[in-house]
Amino acid sequence: MIDSQIALYADDTALFARHYEISTARNNLQNDLDIFIYWVKNWRIKINPDKTQAKSFTLRHPISPLQLCFHNEPIPWDKIAAKYLGIHIVTKLNWKTHIHTTGAKTQAKIAQLYPLINKKSSLKIETGMLIYKSIIRPTMIYACLIWGNTT
Repeated sequence: MIDSQIALYADDTALFARHYEISTARNNLQNDLDIFIYWVKNWRIKINPDKTQAKSFTLRHPISPLQLCFHNEPIPWDKIAAKYLGIHIVTKLNWKTHIHTTGAKTQAKIAQLYPLINKKSSLKIETGMLIYKSIIRPTMIYACLIWGNTT
């Protein structure tokens, strides 16, 4: 039986545990990770260990957590942000990194499309709006229900 919580979406899986003591959370997580590895092996599912990462979330002063292992290989602890379903989640659970990254992606798309959507473009305004609504805006507002109310 798994004590941790599991979040699944398409081919993305997140396993997470919480406890006041980080060592207890780590032990629970390692036990559940071993069960998950056994299940994956039985169902012949391939997991990419290069995309496997660990992250600790706390408002307290972060300490170095104990090592987790996946197939006897250590899982790297991400120091800055974990990325899950395209959302960057940092230790203190604020959205500054995600918003900055989203802004940079949006600016890059605008730069690429600038010849088509600038004031001097020969495209009709309706076509420019269609490009904005289908390419630029989805990048800007992805997952905004989660981070949209931040200051």
